[in-house]
Amino acid sequence: MAQKNNLTRYGNAALYEVTPIRDLQQMLRNSVEEFADRTAFLTRPERGKPYVPVTYQQYGADVAAFGNQLWGELEQRGDSRIAILAETCYPWYVSYLSVVNGEAVVVPLDKELPPGEIRQLLERAEVSALIYSTQLRDKVREALKLQDAPPEHLRYLIPMEPNAIIPQDELTDQIETRLYSDLLKAGREQLASGYDPFSHLPIDPEAMRILLFTSGTTSKSKAVMHNHRAVATNLMAMCAMTYIAKQDVFLSVLPLHHTYECTCGFLCPIYRGAAIAEVEGLRYISQNLAESKATVILVVPLLAETLHKRIWQKIEADPKTAKKVQTGIKLTKGLRKVGIDVRRKVFRRIIDGLGGHLRLFISG
Repeated sequence: MAQKNNLTRYGNAALYEVTPIRDLQQMLRNSVEEFADRTAFLTRPERGKPYVPVTYQQYGADVAAFGNQLWGELEQRGDSRIAILAETCYPWYVSYLSVVNGEAVVVPLDKELPPGEIRQLLERAEVSALIYSTQLRDKVREALKLQDAPPEHLRYLIPMEPNAIIPQDELTDQIETRLYSDLLKAGREQLASGYDPFSHLPIDPEAMRILLFTSGTTSKSKAVMHNHRAVATNLMAMCAMTYIAKQDVFLSVLPLHHTYECTCGFLCPIYRGAAIAEVEGLRYISQNLAESKATVILVVPLLAETLHKRIWQKIEADPKTAKKVQTGIKLTKGLRKVGIDVRRKVFRRIIDGLGGHLRLFISG
């Protein structure tokens, strides 16, 4: 399937043509087939080291491998709820589609929550397996110890850290620990032998497969249910309104448990064959933009205002530069009224300060 970028007019509206999808399993299968050797992720296993690319072919295989183990060996099927508690990292991306494209329900959790709230959400969502990162192992441990027994439905702990050791005592002897790396390795071995039931599981687009919790800033957080159809429809609508190319590179800055970042900054680029680069932290945004050659970044208004303020602080530090920029703003505004856009040339130094390749800011 060739990627479409043709515009179709509906009255006064112009929409880009997109490939129809009914669910996220179909989305991933299409992308793996069409963009197999292209980079899906630019990962950062070690801070300060160069980005490590992961192709669509590898990502699709890892989702199938991990999914086979969750579905087959751990029997996370039907109404099983699997929570993900981690910072932005490659295992998060693998875990999400491994759960959603199986028969279980994914429950993305905010890594910034205190242990007490994590415990409450594990219980409210009736989570049966918890996939969590190395950085959060102490917080997970504390959440499990808050009461006389672990959460009622929790059967598996799946740390992302290779060779992780979880202390066993009277609170956790009911919960089995399985390493993410071991499950992935076993799943890859099964794929190599030709065993892959996961990739062919029937998907009900109307069934609830995603359980989200609101931020709860004004009251108790609310559980929100989503299905494949809703997310697939959202992806098609977004890409019909805003052109996303396979050449694009998204810099992932916002937390992945947010629907905004998960849908627009993760699933959207996968749908369109683009790449996703991990950010090392807010202080490294400019550096990571340059290193990844990112063309798209999703932000919230506060982050956009912060970047805008920093840019103007640098400009106004030199009165001559400030005068040139103000003149450039007036000039480019006037030229745009007659259909001439020279902003990238006039403001090249500012754009270079943001990596030099950015073409699209999305704020929401």
